[in-house]
Amino acid sequence: MNKYYLYMDTTDHLVVGLLNESFGWVDYLEVEGAKNSGRIHAAIFDMLKKAGLEAKDLSGIFQNSGPGSYTGMRVSEGIAQIFEWEQIPVYSFLHFEVPSFLGIESGKWLGKAFKGEFFISTWDKGNEEKVLVDLASAKMAIKGQRVFCHFKKSLEKDFAEELSSFEETGELIKNEGAKIFSLVLAKARRLSPYYFRTIDQEFKVPR
Repeated sequence: MNKYYLYMDTTDHLVVGLLNESFGWVDYLEVEGAKNSGRIHAAIFDMLKKAGLEAKDLSGIFQNSGPGSYTGMRVSEGIAQIFEWEQIPVYSFLHFEVPSFLGIESGKWLGKAFKGEFFISTWDKGNEEKVLVDLASAKMAIKGQRVFCHFKKSLEKDFAEELSSFEETGELIKNEGAKIFSLVLAKARRLSPYYFRTIDQEFKVPR
């Protein structure tokens, strides 16, 4: 019996994909400009129906667990938990891990963390650092560096001059899926959603 895997990413906008047992894309969909919660159920249903599958036919779920906003990440996490209740395994990974998965030994991953802040994950041959900084500090930190991001569109307003040199981990996942998903499956990890801030920080009421 052939194996099929579902991929979900609600870290920035809605991305849903269906993979075969060799981790090639059977189907792939990106939806921008709409709330993830309002589209994800129909997107998954339609994708499975198109392939002649039901949810119970899936061998596993690949979920991108972040980084992302609290609201956005809860959408895919809720769906992942439903699949787990049906005894379908969920495997997770993070956007800023993707370059390392592909053998890129050093660089910076930049994400818009809202509230005027930007998240930067830096790695260099095994050493890692993660910080939240303002726009000016972010521009200084990435100067002359190899920079990755979710998707360029979410950063085009703040990094118009730098954007052309950025590399999208969203595109790497789409184009190098076989390498990435085979590694994630081998690691068999199930991660909690990775938010830009702790829950207490995210919902702190200004005084």
